[in-house]
Amino acid sequence: PSRQAAIRGKDHGRYACAVRRADRHELRRLYRPMDDRVHALDELDRITSPEEEEAIMFANRRSFLSGLALSMAAASTLRPTPARADQPQAPLGEDGLHKPDWLHETFRDMRDDLEEARASGKRMLILVEQRGCIYCTRMHEHVYIDDEIARMLREDFFVVQMNLFGNVPVTDLDGVEMDERDMMNRWGVVFTPTMIFMPEEAPESGTVRDAAVMTMPGAFERGTTRLMLRWVLERGYEGDEHFQHYVARNLNP
Repeated sequence: PSRQAAIRGKDHGRYACAVRRADRHELRRLYRPMDDRVHALDELDRITSPEEEEAIMFANRRSFLSGLALSMAAASTLRPTPARADQPQAPLGEDGLHKPDWLHETFRDMRDDLEEARASGKRMLILVEQRGCIYCTRMHEHVYIDDEIARMLREDFFVVQMNLFGNVPVTDLDGVEMDERDMMNRWGVVFTPTMIFMPEEAPESGTVRDAAVMTMPGAFERGTTRLMLRWVLERGYEGDEHFQHYVARNLNP
């Protein structure tokens, strides 16, 4: 039987346990050089729900990006350490999403937003979140408050927030208009938070999904998030070095 079938079945016995051990071993082998994510892999041992593990492992097999997101999303399942009292907390909006001061309120016309970002000398970043997302809360309360990360998001990026299940109209680069929830389906966004980094100039045709230079689903720690933002600003996606290698080289040089 397939791995998914074995895990989904009522008998979660030796075979399913062996599958989980094998996948954990492979993840440790892949990500061991990245020290700020090692503890995240050990958290996989604590996952007891076969459905949760199936979803995580499926995401890892889909692509490197989802696998990278997995490692830090697993870390986010830990009970977070309360933020210090002197750390600023982004307020919640009526839609239940965090509203830091570096977000840009727009009419959500992606071509217009991309042009405005270019005119202001910033890179456009679409941040997809949802109400009640514990991973989003983790990022806002423990990662985005980092001084350097907050500075880059405020000074170097034009951040537009989207609601995974929202109903605000969004116009894609090709002129197609849909509510947020339908547009997220069109872009293939299925997890929050997801960061979609846009090119410096709008393409002549295609969608946001086609044009994105990098799409990162999942919650990350501060070190990886800083490097992610720098990699985009440095146009690392145009070079030969894979982002995973960039992180391994720069995280603890």
